[in-house]
Amino acid sequence: MAGPSDDAFARARSKFTKSIGPHLAQQFSGCTLKDVRDAIRDIQREHGEEDNLRNMRRLSAFIEAMEQFGKVVDVFLNASEFVCFVWGPIKFLLGIAKTHIDSFENLLDAYSDIGDVIPGLMHYRTTFEKHPPLATVLEDYYSDILRFHSEAIVVFRRPRWKKFFHATWKTFDTQFSPILQSLERRRQLIDGEKSSATLYEIEKVREEIEAVRTAQREQAEAGDLEKHQMRLAQIKQKLQFANYQLDQEISTEDRSGSNSGQWIFEDPRFLTWKDLEEGGNQVLFIHGKPGAGKTTLVSSIVEKLLAERSNSLKNSPHSELALAYFYFKHGQDDKNTLNGMLRAFLEQLIDQDLGVSRHFHELINTMSGVNLRSTKTLEGLVQTCLEGYRATYLILDGLDECADGEALKTIEWVLSLVSHQHEPTDTTAKIRIALAGQHDGVMDIPLASHPSISLDHAGHRQDIHSYTETFVHKIQEKFNLSANLKEEIVSLVLKEAEGMFLFARVVLDNLFRQTRLSRLKQEILPGVFPKGLEKAYDRVVARILDESSDSEREDALKVLGLVACANRVLFWREIQAFFCIDPLETRVNHDNRLLVSCKALCGSLLDTHRPADRSSGLDDLVQMVHQTARLYLLRKRLDAFEENMKLSKFCIQYLTSTPFQATSTQEIEGQALEGYYALQEYCVQYWCHHLHECVQRVPQSRQEDLDRLVSLARTFMVSYRATSEDSAKVCLADLNSTIKTIRDLPLDIRVLSGLFDFTTSIVRVREVIEALRPTTGNSFVGSPAEQHPTNLQGTHATFKCHKPWCDFFTDGFPTLQEQRRHMDFHDFPFCCPVEGCFAETIGFDSEIKLSEHRKNYHTNADDEIKFPALGTKRPLTLCAAVERGDLTTVVDLLDAGADINDTSRSKGKLSPLTHAVRAGNLEVVKVLLARGADINFGGLKSQPPLWHAVHSGNVDIFNFLRTHPQVETTQSQVAFWAADSGHVDIVRVVTMLGYDTGDKSDLLAQACRVSHPEVVRYLLRNGYDNFVTEMCLLQSLRAYCLERKLQGNVVLEALLATGKVEIREKSEEVIWATLQYCHNPPALEMILSYPKLFIQWTKLDGYRNQVMYEGWDRAVAIFTEFVALREQARELIKTYDEAVRRGDALDDVAFAIFKVTTENAGTEHLVEWARTLTFNKQSPCRRELEHFVALVNDAKGTISEWGYKGDGLHKDFVKFVRS
Repeated sequence: MAGPSDDAFARARSKFTKSIGPHLAQQFSGCTLKDVRDAIRDIQREHGEEDNLRNMRRLSAFIEAMEQFGKVVDVFLNASEFVCFVWGPIKFLLGIAKTHIDSFENLLDAYSDIGDVIPGLMHYRTTFEKHPPLATVLEDYYSDILRFHSEAIVVFRRPRWKKFFHATWKTFDTQFSPILQSLERRRQLIDGEKSSATLYEIEKVREEIEAVRTAQREQAEAGDLEKHQMRLAQIKQKLQFANYQLDQEISTEDRSGSNSGQWIFEDPRFLTWKDLEEGGNQVLFIHGKPGAGKTTLVSSIVEKLLAERSNSLKNSPHSELALAYFYFKHGQDDKNTLNGMLRAFLEQLIDQDLGVSRHFHELINTMSGVNLRSTKTLEGLVQTCLEGYRATYLILDGLDECADGEALKTIEWVLSLVSHQHEPTDTTAKIRIALAGQHDGVMDIPLASHPSISLDHAGHRQDIHSYTETFVHKIQEKFNLSANLKEEIVSLVLKEAEGMFLFARVVLDNLFRQTRLSRLKQEILPGVFPKGLEKAYDRVVARILDESSDSEREDALKVLGLVACANRVLFWREIQAFFCIDPLETRVNHDNRLLVSCKALCGSLLDTHRPADRSSGLDDLVQMVHQTARLYLLRKRLDAFEENMKLSKFCIQYLTSTPFQATSTQEIEGQALEGYYALQEYCVQYWCHHLHECVQRVPQSRQEDLDRLVSLARTFMVSYRATSEDSAKVCLADLNSTIKTIRDLPLDIRVLSGLFDFTTSIVRVREVIEALRPTTGNSFVGSPAEQHPTNLQGTHATFKCHKPWCDFFTDGFPTLQEQRRHMDFHDFPFCCPVEGCFAETIGFDSEIKLSEHRKNYHTNADDEIKFPALGTKRPLTLCAAVERGDLTTVVDLLDAGADINDTSRSKGKLSPLTHAVRAGNLEVVKVLLARGADINFGGLKSQPPLWHAVHSGNVDIFNFLRTHPQVETTQSQVAFWAADSGHVDIVRVVTMLGYDTGDKSDLLAQACRVSHPEVVRYLLRNGYDNFVTEMCLLQSLRAYCLERKLQGNVVLEALLATGKVEIREKSEEVIWATLQYCHNPPALEMILSYPKLFIQWTKLDGYRNQVMYEGWDRAVAIFTEFVALREQARELIKTYDEAVRRGDALDDVAFAIFKVTTENAGTEHLVEWARTLTFNKQSPCRRELEHFVALVNDAKGTISEWGYKGDGLHKDFVKFVRS
């Protein structure tokens, strides 16, 4: 029977050497135990000279175990060629860690832990010799030790490992624990001395041990990954970076043929640049004329480097190679500046390593978003991030599309990263930078001294040739071309392309889209076939505009104008929405949708791309084929001022149209299902950009048009002006001041949102739309995709962020829970960086609160506790010492035997623990509980300490007490205390931790009863809006009576704003509460204006008399209007009933009743009156009546739920509705 296998040892060694690289592998290959001992002596001498000796005896058990391991292995095979990879890493790690005491201590502890679980293997040498199958466990020991060293080397081989050590060692710990437990199980296997076990039995045990280790490792990695994703989500929200991945998707899709661009990987200049080991060129400039294909070539480079990084992760879960890329895009604010690039770089670099993400999470969580996004801060953070990797590739494309001055700033900054790296070593971060652009006089000078690759290259020309051959083959198949004609087309295209891929694409697409062979032949005639890109565009435009019908030309120009002047890439459904939505008529005409694709309409001028997470063509992105096409159209066919004026006018009229002012859920639902709100995101984000462009670039001949637009804009801005101090500075007094204001408006939507409030309107609309979506699936309830072939809202079911500056304002989340977590982070962005802390996900609304939390809750155990020195004239009681926060006296009194729960000498007969809680002293609370204080005893006739923690609003003390194992309070009790306390921070903790709050409507009513507006608003924003009841309204009115007048009405307004409660069964009680109980005219007016109020008409006179007596003029007017409508309806019903008895024609009377009940009131107050109607089923107005009945039933349920008893409910009407 065989013992340890030479092959098994070799496989473990091979895997290890691949993970550490050839340089270290060579360094370790000759290392011996003597080298390790010499290194240990040297380190002890150095530390001694520095008076900083450490307990290095902790290494002895591990060294002894490994020495015995080598001797035992030597019995079966040549151990020296394997154990050198044990001694080499020890020497390497100790040599690096010795300069940083904390890391050195951690490393020694790790070696000590391993030494404790590995038995003295020499004791089992005879057993191994007699029973070789048992000796196979030595293979596992070797693999485990190499795994340990592989993980440890990752920590210490970073160029700036000391800076990242605190974070990366935590990641190491999750890998170390399974290894340590695996070693312990192997020890148990040997201690069992299974000498009689067969090879099969031993192999089975080994497999079980390995399976457990693998499962533990995978579980640890899954936990690490989950935390990494959470950290990344918080960082992303603060960074607000551009979608660089989408640009790579699009650029990869544009690549023609699987081998396109492969030539560059064989170019010596590229190979020298890419080589990290030989210290090659650090900067590479890729240049070519516009349209040559630089972007698609760059996408090939990015794709290859991503694949290589992915392959490197197969050898080690920790990649020491990083990659960050960015595509600059003209006219897109987040993609045409150095700042935008830095944000994208930082996100990518943080995302690629768990240790790096942990380090930056701790750093960034303490920063405000504004400070984080400053260019200077970002530059420093990216530089620090680069130091976390041994090597990083930075790829930049489209520098010629930067905003003015940004290209030079970007080049200067990236070059500064490598300016000091003339002689990079194995311990320095290696950086490779590739930049792509054109020779434009800006990039030439700073990049002149660096290697460059021109796209005027034989390999690139061959790619164009291959592409042309493939495309012309498609043309040949369509038109049944002869071989000679096919070759003629290929020859013409290659001759005129002059190295431009774009020329070939545009020309060949135009040829393919011809409808007759004669037209195709016409296009390739001398004098017609284009020479140069400009002429190629001429031919495309001639076909799609000059040679098309009037309707096709009109539609094509509208699409091209939208795509050319939009401030971001548009979805196809958004372009369709611009055709269908009429903001003046406030309707969606689906007959106006385009029945042809944008490619069919606009040819090769446009490109489309379907994002990876979308399945419908409605969500295709539509953009110009190239920036040169956009500039061509604006120069020759489009008027930039006219297009921006159209877009600006549309945005203004759209956002001020009645569907955005609607308060009725029913009305919003109807418009949503039609797709009216499909453009709300774009218009809110970019109305100012288009308006600003018009004001800045108005031609003199269009001044009158601008004046009319500004007049519209003035009304618009007044209607949406926010109530902030900054918005008060926005001057809209007259036309000239408005124009000046528009010029000065910030284009940063974050700043702009402080001046104009779109949130209220948008949130109201979105909440209704979200309620229409099912819990799963991608369509609205009612299947608008079935009602209309074009679902303008999109098929991607998302719950979107309410902040216009956030990326998720447009994209959103798949679930409501994710959206609410995201929104909560906007409001409370300062999260605790300590893993496992309750505030890691809950967060605080200011840096000060976070600092207080960290000071109170995460005091370093090694820090010396500083006790206050208080001079007292007489001895303090325990409660008095607690109140003062005198921890020294507290401890002394307890040591002297003071009763820790004594209340006899306490103010209010409260326990010492309660006093500590009320004083907000967490350290005293901890000491009292540690010394045995009763956590459930608050004092004589007092609530428990946890109640006092809730009502003091101290989140840290509350969390410390609620997690105590002996606390006896139920979750629902705590939830009601929180609602009662008025402290929104406590309420947030309770709701986000998922406490069982019992009946949510009762909890909300409790918050209303004590009238805490912030608590009520928070609950309504976080799912409690569906639990608003009439009792909540009555509780808010009760609060008004209890001298909380302002807060009571604020709460009432917030409750009514949800539109979720019907004031029906308690309508009389609610109204009389405002009239007599509270004497509250503003509240009565709010209730009477509420659409879902139901009043029995026999009560109207009494209400009106009471408000006349009180002298509430506005309420008198409202009730008088209601009474007049009632009388009008009564007369019509009376007339109708008489006509029924006479057998007269009924159509006119029935329609008059319909008009009164649906148009005059403007609300749903008269619903019950409408339900008393009878009418002839053959009436010409039947369709209108059916529509009205449908609206009533959708909003209020069936007729049987609510019948008016005064005049009776006519049976004919009931039968009609139920039929």
